[in-house]
Amino acid sequence: MSMKYYKILEKIGEGAFSDVYRVRDRVLGTYFAAKKLREECDNIDDPLLCSEVNLIKQVPSHPNLLTIVDVMHYGNRLTLIMELMDMSLHDFIRTRKRALSENRARRFIFQIISGLDHLHRHGIFHRDIKPENILIKLAQGVEKKELVQLGDFGTICRIDEQSPRAAYIATRWYRAPECLLTMGYYGPKMDVWAVGCCFYEMITRQPLFPGGNEVHMLDLIHGLLGTPSKALLEKFKHLNVGKLEFRKHCPEDFRLLLPLLSAYGLDMLKKTLAYHPDQRISAARLMKHVYFEDVTKHKKLSKFSLSFQCLDKGFRQSESVSELGVMKGLKDNPKLSTWSRDSIASAHIVHYFPNEGQSARNRTLERLWDMNNTVEKRNLCKQIHSQRNRP
Repeated sequence: MSMKYYKILEKIGEGAFSDVYRVRDRVLGTYFAAKKLREECDNIDDPLLCSEVNLIKQVPSHPNLLTIVDVMHYGNRLTLIMELMDMSLHDFIRTRKRALSENRARRFIFQIISGLDHLHRHGIFHRDIKPENILIKLAQGVEKKELVQLGDFGTICRIDEQSPRAAYIATRWYRAPECLLTMGYYGPKMDVWAVGCCFYEMITRQPLFPGGNEVHMLDLIHGLLGTPSKALLEKFKHLNVGKLEFRKHCPEDFRLLLPLLSAYGLDMLKKTLAYHPDQRISAARLMKHVYFEDVTKHKKLSKFSLSFQCLDKGFRQSESVSELGVMKGLKDNPKLSTWSRDSIASAHIVHYFPNEGQSARNRTLERLWDMNNTVEKRNLCKQIHSQRNRP
């Protein structure tokens, strides 16, 4: 690899179709990442040659998309000069001893969705969203936030391209049901599914659906979302439902799976993991989800606003005077107790935890993420959940 204007410092990565180097501009002294494609290229203007070159011609730059600053053609091969980031999200998660806090994960995922929405608005979808393809520039100085960008646009596809598309696309663990069940009948909503999988991985340090093969993947998905009905399966195009037989699973309560996650966070996650793409939220609507209100409006949400009480914005107006009095007493005296969503949802009973019980419950929940036994973890979650709903 020889480049006139850049000095090669070290190799920092490689993939199936390229090698990545850290380079320095010989004149300015600025550091960049140079991605050298292995496929031969005779004509740089060939529109079918390099999807990443086509991307910068069709999509305006965006702060949450990796910037390609130069394209060089040497020895019948293309080299893309890109902004140098510090690490991938995968490395960021794996080098930490604990999972990301919910606030940090929310900031990260909002930047990912912002870049994704920009792609979708310009008629492009990524097709390979995963932690390895999400890049991070670490914060510098006090009160500065990490910059998160989508990278590796080697598999991008136009939304208006005729189906069926390439059947085997995206990394298996982040592949949406429509990619597993059909032969190329998928669209931009597959990116949203992968975003939900990445969010789960940020707050648990574990992949959501680590399937060994496609059948195993579907079984894991059904274990969380429940086995789809025949009517739902029939909605998938060019799918022979008669030959598909799945083991029966009941849907799992997301609150048992992620007991520490706020109500808005659970709602956002469930919307990204809807089984059928028509029922799944779009990137544009996801940008406006109330979960990101503090990010978009630069204000801090209170703990109460992130709790289950506020998930349903409409309070029941038919509570009795005595119930309203008890609720008001709990709110006016926060040292007495912590009240649950059931306090509002119930018609006749107010449930609450004494502060001592709430603190003990929180300590128990914190220990959940240090457990290696998933079955034991979920059993303990169910036990805590039942105690919470006890009058």
